[in-house]
Amino acid sequence: MKNMNQLVNGPGLTPPPNGVSSSKGTGGKKTQRTELSPRQTEIVRWVAQGLSDREIGNKLALTEETVGWHLKNIFLKRGVHARAALVAHFLQEISPMRPVAPPTNVRVAATASL
Repeated sequence: MKNMNQLVNGPGLTPPPNGVSSSKGTGGKKTQRTELSPRQTEIVRWVAQGLSDREIGNKLALTEETVGWHLKNIFLKRGVHARAALVAHFLQEISPMRPVAPPTNVRVAATASL
């Protein structure tokens, strides 16, 4: 029987570094990875283009359920609860908005008090 790391990570791949998914030194609590895997990033890109779970699955040779499972994990990592929020978060990561100063040459019309 293959060991668990080979089943999870595939042959020839190393397990995550210590502390990433182990409970050692964390008071018994498991830590979560916050960066997305290459597969998760690929799924987010397809979501951003408006594809459904089924369409993403067809493109990546995954079942619709597997895509949903990846999205659930992505939502947890990013702290979002909807696809639109995920896309907004993703766009903010790749192109952060800079604060814009209000224009200085705009006149505010006086309003009559009632």
